[in-house]
Amino acid sequence: NNDFANATLRFANGMTMQMQISWNATLGEGWLLDVFGSKGRMVATSPTFPTSQDCVLRAGQLGGSLEAVAVPDRLTSAPPIAIDWASQPQQAFPMALAMQSMLDAIEGKGRAAPDFEQAWAVERIQEAIRLSSLERRWVRIAEIV
Repeated sequence: NNDFANATLRFANGMTMQMQISWNATLGEGWLLDVFGSKGRMVATSPTFPTSQDCVLRAGQLGGSLEAVAVPDRLTSAPPIAIDWASQPQQAFPMALAMQSMLDAIEGKGRAAPDFEQAWAVERIQEAIRLSSLERRWVRIAEIV
């Protein structure tokens, strides 16, 4: 299944960005997130779907080089959950965080993330990209209601 998306985005402030997304890039090795601009770059890599054990985050600014970025301790545990980032299997930790967050929102102790408004915003962007490709024109997010 070749699931590749390529979109050119133009922001309200005039910035234009090209975004390429794929779950199975040709000749790809593992998992890669590469974000860069005129002043710097951030790269996250993992040999498979990323876990806290094997994902490496590097960042750098123009004129420098990519250096490892340490994950702050506050992001490696969640007190209401009985496992932490080093628990086995590692994939259970982010899922447990998501479930705890959902329970907190249902019980009125927190806010859903994403909430309906955020999910709708993402859906509008996806629909604008689809419509732009179909009609071969720029589509403003405001057109999607």
